[in-house]
Amino acid sequence: LALVAYSIHQQRYKQAAAVAAAMYVLGRLCSGMTHWLTTALFGLPRKPAASVVGDGVKPGWEHVRDVYLRHFDEGLELGSQLVVYYKGECVVDLAGTIDHPVTRTYDCNSLQDVFSSSKVVASLCVALLASRGHLRYDQKVAEVWPEFAQHGKGDITVAEVMRHEAGCVKLAETLLSKDLTAERIRAGAVSEQLASQVPKWPKDTRREYHAETRGFYINEIFRRCHPEGLTVGQFLQQDVLPAVGIPGAFYFGVPESQDDRWVPMVPPPTAWGALHALLPESLGSYVKMSFLIHFLFYQLPAMALMVGKREKPNFDEDLKCRSVVEKYNSVSTRRAEVLSSAGYGCARGLARLAWEACSAQLGQKSLLMSKEGMDAALGNPVTLKTFFGLPTTFTNAGLHIYSKDKGMLRRGKSDGWVGWMGYGGSIMQWLPEKQVAVGYAMIQMEPDIDNQRANRLQAAVETCIDQLEGRGR
Repeated sequence: LALVAYSIHQQRYKQAAAVAAAMYVLGRLCSGMTHWLTTALFGLPRKPAASVVGDGVKPGWEHVRDVYLRHFDEGLELGSQLVVYYKGECVVDLAGTIDHPVTRTYDCNSLQDVFSSSKVVASLCVALLASRGHLRYDQKVAEVWPEFAQHGKGDITVAEVMRHEAGCVKLAETLLSKDLTAERIRAGAVSEQLASQVPKWPKDTRREYHAETRGFYINEIFRRCHPEGLTVGQFLQQDVLPAVGIPGAFYFGVPESQDDRWVPMVPPPTAWGALHALLPESLGSYVKMSFLIHFLFYQLPAMALMVGKREKPNFDEDLKCRSVVEKYNSVSTRRAEVLSSAGYGCARGLARLAWEACSAQLGQKSLLMSKEGMDAALGNPVTLKTFFGLPTTFTNAGLHIYSKDKGMLRRGKSDGWVGWMGYGGSIMQWLPEKQVAVGYAMIQMEPDIDNQRANRLQAAVETCIDQLEGRGR
């Protein structure tokens, strides 16, 4: 600051500007996502006290709480929820906030969009329907939905849709949000439009992540197979959540009566992310992806929006939303059943459903489904390149199995985490080997597809388990 002031006094304005710019860059590198401009400019850490509610942590799980609170100290959180089940017991239940306009009503039961973590909930609903004998993973979609066979899609199976191998990544025509409510879906409002889609590639040739569209096709298949013609969102509310004992913990299509629980998402800071993508991990970078991938995934779309160019979306009410986050924060999206990317819930719901899936996989008592049903859901895991050449391993029901050798797509300290994660940071995953399930949801989105905050929390969870089991021996 003294050098800037001296340079201005000496009328060396270029020097003053260069020093100020360097201060800003260094400040942004040293600060977190939620820090103000002045904080970034001067490189001074703003450490607002985090207000934490919930049931806290059980003895032996204090390390998880410490890592969770450190994210607030480092400016990485505005508000978030973390819930952990271990051997059937809820051992961590935290909801933290800092003073911010979007966090004033935030608590353990607040609803937020968990983006692609929603896919895990949808997959479990499909798995439950399959376990009851109403559909088969190897069944051709056209058997229950004949119109789907158009343009060479007649041999595509339910499992291939679940594993992102159907080739219907980008829709030719935008779906209207008003046609994606449960009532309109059951009335066939989007059936013809989806069935007539031309696949991007022939069957059995490749995988491309169906970020939004997988859920549209799942709902059409699901309602045709369900005995009462329910959509996935209706089935979730009427059957799944009450059976597990967590009614209202998750929604595909949030009813107006629950709007007071909803909290908007805050978009990822792209400039901060770009700086950290350039910074080596050894120097404390929060972003693990390369700068090139970060540029393609975050900077390029943001630049396109700034100049008024945007790709035709798969769904949107009026095509006027200025960003992805604005679209998902809208009322029209909140009312719609967008199974792949617009599930609204709390970490308590994510973790509890994940634990029930984990216990079913282990052959323990589960309120969700039988071991046979979960084994079928996890059957036929197929590994193919998906993200920027990185491999993914998806199963019959579209659940992902993580491995440490999968580049950026790694979780915690161990192989074998099951589930998926959401754009911006959320996760819904379980690790059967250690009998643990984790749900994490947050307000401040992070500019990294590897969801680093959750990854650190998962590593902390495993550390606590190792210490507890070590003591037990």
